[in-house]
Amino acid sequence: MLLQPLIASRAPRMGLVGLSPPENGYGAKEIWVLGVSVVGDQIWVLGVSAVGGGGWGTRSGFWVLRRRGGVGIRTMKYKNYFTAGALLWPLAALSGMLFCMAQANIHYYDFVLKETNFTRLCGAKSMLTVNGSFPGPVICIHKGDTVYVNVQNQGNYGVTIHWHGVKQPRNPESDGPEFITQCPISLGSNFTYKIIFLNEEGTLWWHAHSDWTRASVHGAIVILPANGTAYPFPNPDGEQVIVFGSWYKGDVMSLTDNASKTGGATLLSDAFTINGQPGDYKPCSKETTYLMVVDYGKTYLLRNVNAAMNRDFFFAISEHNLTVVGWDGAYVKPFTTGYIMIAPRQTMDILVTANQSPSTQYYMLISPYYDGALYDFDQSIATAIWQYNGNYTFPSTPSYPANLPHYALQ
Repeated sequence: MLLQPLIASRAPRMGLVGLSPPENGYGAKEIWVLGVSVVGDQIWVLGVSAVGGGGWGTRSGFWVLRRRGGVGIRTMKYKNYFTAGALLWPLAALSGMLFCMAQANIHYYDFVLKETNFTRLCGAKSMLTVNGSFPGPVICIHKGDTVYVNVQNQGNYGVTIHWHGVKQPRNPESDGPEFITQCPISLGSNFTYKIIFLNEEGTLWWHAHSDWTRASVHGAIVILPANGTAYPFPNPDGEQVIVFGSWYKGDVMSLTDNASKTGGATLLSDAFTINGQPGDYKPCSKETTYLMVVDYGKTYLLRNVNAAMNRDFFFAISEHNLTVVGWDGAYVKPFTTGYIMIAPRQTMDILVTANQSPSTQYYMLISPYYDGALYDFDQSIATAIWQYNGNYTFPSTPSYPANLPHYALQ
C-alpha cells in the first residue's frame, strides 16, 4: 500500500498532538502521510486525513509540525473536503508525483571529521577521516530518497563535503565545493547537508572538497532502484563496494603546501589501496590484504569507486570476465570485458560470476595507466583476493591477471 495510515493513538510517538484544526473543530482520526519536507524549524507533512465532527469525511492538505518552541500541529491550505461516501476520491485525484513522494524515504547520517591513527607500510600515521574509517562510511538509499548528513568537524582543517555526481536540483547550497557554494565547516562546528537523489541510480561517491583532504575523506554512495522497481539486469546474488585509493606516508596537506611553495608537482603516493589496504605486494601488508569470499555459481555486483588522487587504473579479476552495467550513477548497455579502465573520480558497476575453479585464489588487481614519459607516475599495484567459499588448500600464490595492461598501452 502506498499510503501508510498514521493512527491517532500512535501520534504521540511522532510528536503529533493536538490534531484538531482549531478553526473548524474537526478532529483527525487517521492521517495518510504522502510526503515530508524539513523547512527551517518546521516539518511539513503532506497528507490525507479522515476527520470526524458533524459527520465523517476526508481532507487533504498540509500539516506543519513545529520542531522548536513546543510540539503542535496545524492544518494549512485545505485542498478539498469530501463526505464519507468519497473516501477514496482524493487518493485517486492526487498526481503521480505525490505517489512517488509516498514511496520515497528520508535518511539521516552523522559524519564526524576527526584525526585517526592508522598503520600501513610498516609505519603509523594520523590522518583526517569520517567516523574513524578509511574509506569512509557508505551511504545506501533508494532512487528518489532524500538524505540529511550532519557533518561535525573535530579535525584540524576547515572542510566541505561534495556529493560527486548528484545533480542536486534547486539545492546548490548543499553541493559542497569550498568557497563556491559554501565556506569551509570551521573547527568545532557542524553543517547539515541535504542531498536529493532525484534521478541518480547505481553508484556514486562523496568526498572532501578542500585541498587534498579527499585523499582520506571519501566513501561510496549506493543508490538502489526506487521502491517497487528492479535492476535492468537479473538481480545479483550479492553486492560489494570496492574503493580504490591512494596512501601517503606523510601528511597530505603538508605535501600540497610544499608543492604550492616550490611550484613543483605533488609527491607521488607511496601505495594504492583496495578498500583501504595496499595488498600483499607491499611490505607489512599481506595479513591485511582485502579478501572477498564468494560462492561458486553466484553472480556479484561490484560497485567500483576510483577515489585515488588523479590516477587512472586498469582493474581485473584473474580468469574472470567483467560485465559492465553502469557508471557514474546511471546504467549503460551491458558489455563484457577481461578488464576495465576507470578514471579518477569515476564509478563503475560490474557483474562478475564466480565460475572458475574454487580451489584457487584469484587476484583482484589495479595497475596505473601510463601514456608515456610525460610525468612521473606510481609504478605500483594494489591487490585484493577473490576467494571461493569452502575448505580448500590454495596454492601459495594467487592467480595473476594475464590480460591486464601494465604501465603503457601498446
